[in-house]
Amino acid sequence: MSKSKKKKKQYPFTNDIVFCVTLGEHPEMTKKVIETILGKRIPDLTVANAQQIKNLDLEDKFVRFDVYAIDDDGTRYDIEMQTSDNHNLAKRIRYYHAVNTLGTRLLGQDYMKLPNSLVIFICSFDPFRKGDAIYKFSTTSEKYHDELDYNDGVITYILNATADDQSISPELQEFLNYVRTGIPAEDGLTAKLQELVKMVNDSERWRNHMSTLEEIRLDAENKGMKKGLTLGAEIGKQENNKKIALRMLKHGMDVNTIQTITELPLEEVEKLKKQQN
Repeated sequence: MSKSKKKKKQYPFTNDIVFCVTLGEHPEMTKKVIETILGKRIPDLTVANAQQIKNLDLEDKFVRFDVYAIDDDGTRYDIEMQTSDNHNLAKRIRYYHAVNTLGTRLLGQDYMKLPNSLVIFICSFDPFRKGDAIYKFSTTSEKYHDELDYNDGVITYILNATADDQSISPELQEFLNYVRTGIPAEDGLTAKLQELVKMVNDSERWRNHMSTLEEIRLDAENKGMKKGLTLGAEIGKQENNKKIALRMLKHGMDVNTIQTITELPLEEVEKLKKQQN
């Protein structure tokens, strides 16, 4: 009897590479996802970093896992999948908007020709703990925000896939549910996305990239854990030496001798002596 083949791990839509390839190689899906998030139709678009995605090489260069698109009106979209809360979202988004702007060459034209910049973060968590499914930010006046239209063309959308928000469209609810669970609807946007996700998972080339990325992350996590354990051991040793120093001070030993034995900084021993007195 032949041994059954080991079932291959299936990487979800939220995986960096799966997300990047699924949208980056299919502009029509990128357009549909953006329209679902914005709740309106947008002009046809081109995925500007499609070639970068196609030539992805994890071992040779640093890769930003995003989908960068430009529509026929010139609006620039940067779409990011975020599965971990690093507490730096606002500053990261500021950076991406800056990149969008710096990538524009006006060549003496009026600043009104500067294209709109939309950054969209799809989060698997609620970064603001308010329970909203979608947070929208744009530049406003602190004093006259209800009266003045600043309209600098910089808009940010942050999605929270964990939200139970009935105020959003059924299409967006379905999309967020897919991000959260990986379970698509029987038809529509998420069903089509799941077909593409399966294609990426079935590709030997992309699976090799995903395995490599997973190994890099696991290695980084292991190094971080070892560093944490080492730091924890060092802190434990210092605390123990402080207890020893306190007992020695209680028996009237001088600070220089205590410092030599415990290897604590002399200032620390003197501080402990003052506390004890």
